[in-house]
Order: sequence, then C-alpha cells, then structure tokens
Amino acid sequence: MKIYHSRNYLIEQLKTKSPIQIAIENNISVKTIQNIIWKLKLTNHKNFWTKKEIDLLIKNYPINPEVYKLFSNRTKSSINHKAHKLGLKRIQRSGKYTLDANFFDKWSPEVAYVFGLFCSDGNVSIDGTYCGFHINKKDIEILELIKKVMKSNHPIQARGKYIYLRIYSKKIAKSLIKLGCVPRKSLNLNFPFIPSKYLKHFVRGYFDGDGSIHFNRPNAIKITLVGTKNFLKLLQHKLSLKLRLQKHKIKKYGNIFFLEYYGNDARKFCFWIYKESKGLFLKRKYDRFVNHINLRSKQ
Repeated sequence: MKIYHSRNYLIEQLKTKSPIQIAIENNISVKTIQNIIWKLKLTNHKNFWTKKEIDLLIKNYPINPEVYKLFSNRTKSSINHKAHKLGLKRIQRSGKYTLDANFFDKWSPEVAYVFGLFCSDGNVSIDGTYCGFHINKKDIEILELIKKVMKSNHPIQARGKYIYLRIYSKKIAKSLIKLGCVPRKSLNLNFPFIPSKYLKHFVRGYFDGDGSIHFNRPNAIKITLVGTKNFLKLLQHKLSLKLRLQKHKIKKYGNIFFLEYYGNDARKFCFWIYKESKGLFLKRKYDRFVNHINLRSKQ
C-alpha cells in the first residue's frame, strides 16, 4: 500500500500541507489525493490555527527559545511551517552585536530612564540569558533611543504591528534582576531603590512604558500609571513626599491596578518628570502634554 493511502500519514500531513502539496510530494494527481482524503473521511480534518494561536506565535517565535512548549498539540515542524508562512524568523544570537555591558553599573539619568522603561515595558528571561522589549511599532523611537544610550547595535525586528529588541547579554540581564526588574515582573514587581536625584528620570521611563495622558473633557488632563499594587503604593508615597500630590485610592480593574492624578496634580507630575529630561522621553506623550499647556495659555 502506498503511504498516501495511510490515514495516519494524511492526518499528520494535513496539519501543515495542502492536498496539492501532498500530491506533488507523492508524484500523483491532485484529484487522486482528494479522492483518498474523501474516502478516508478527512475532508474536515483541517488543523486550523486560531487567531489566539497566531498572535501567540507572532509574539514568541522570534525571541522565545521555548516557543514549541506553548503549543502542546502541534508538532515542531507544523509550528515552523506556520511561522514560515507568516514570514517569522528567529532572532539569532550573534557575537557581531555589541553594547555597553556595564551600562547599569553606575547611576545616571540615562540609566534611571532606561531602567524605568525595563520595569514597565521590558522583560528579562527566566533563565537570565537575555532581556528586551516587545511593543507596538508606533513607538519604535523609544527602542532607537534605548539602543543609542546603551551603545547597542542589536537589530529591531518588526513582526506585524509589533517590534522587538532582544539583547542577549547575561551581564545586562543579571544587572536588571539585581536592581529589581525581575522575570515575570507583571505579577510581583516591587518599587526598586532609586537614588533621589535620579527618581524623576526613572519615573519618566516607567511612565513612557506604562503611563498615559487622557483628557476627560476639553483640555481637562488626567494621567494614569499601571502596575502592581505594591509598586504603585510606594510610587504614590514618593510622589506625595516629593511633589505634595494628593493620595487617591489605587484602583483595580480585573487583575490590573492603576493610579490616577488629575488637573493641577497631573500637570505638576508632568512638569517634574520632563524637567532636565534632555530628550529622554517618548515624544508622542510629551507632545500631548505640551499641547495641553499651550491650549491652557490661550484660554
């Protein structure tokens, strides 16, 4: 019996291939393979990828060495095949990339800002071998800024609406963990120790990652910061001491905690974080605040 008459063979092949591909590989007509598929009642045996699976693959395939473990019901070959069809490529670890591996060894405005970004939008691998970012491509400028201050030539990879920056450096990853940016931080991040003179730079970096500026009614400003409850409680305490901002209840929506400031407190916060920033900020958020101030001056 020819192998293409085997039910098990066809079930496995149909996970990643079309009847046309199977026919070509077995040197038979498409009509023949279609008749066999119909005879074996495999016409509905299409292992479709759901949108959730595809999103998971897009997010993890380029950068996660253990991506195959995320799809327990699929073979390694089928995962690679789907990734190829989506145009995904693995980000290679290569000695040709360089950066300042001692970047986090000494505090500076740049170090505090980048550390704030890592605490919000960044991540450190569980095995401590790499760190990086996975963000919306509209904010590519922030990754370019990070590369510049860290003296890195690591590539920024684009996949759909997302962009990636992966830095394979055990020294950098270890430094981040030591400072308090731990793996799986979204569940257990505590507010780290930041020297007082660099606090505004750290908060600005965190705000650029997990903060937002809103307008409840024409030009009435509100800022929001998202994080763990423990992180936000200590941040709120520090802002109260530093800027005399009012203490509002930390709110919860689902599993997400957030801290909000309104009106004068929101403006005071923004003036503080942008003072002496020297271009270390996400431009679109900064521009929203500047536009708000300009509109107020015309009232």
